Amino acid sequence: MVDSMTKPATIPAHAAGCQHCDGGETPHAAPTLIEQLQSVPTFSVEQAAKALGISKAYAYLLVQRGELPVIRLGGKRVRVPTSALRRMMGVEDAA
Repeated sequence: MVDSMTKPATIPAHAAGCQHCDGGETPHAAPTLIEQLQSVPTFSVEQAAKALGISKAYAYLLVQRGELPVIRLGGKRVRVPTSALRRMMGVEDAA
């Protein structure tokens, strides 16, 4: 069985126009979930749901209950801080 923390993630998908893959360089694997949690400041609720292995609907329910920490931007837009996801998942912050 493949460990979900180390397998390549698709959150967000590795873009065909990756700056590292253009210009004749050898394409590389998509970043792992752990790498994304360490390099991206926020995830969408949908991305967070996928990372947590729950449905999008349940993730939004957790947001409503205050159980999934979010940053509210404007009227309805919400983002999940990756630092909160790391804590929820028991992943240590990068040094």
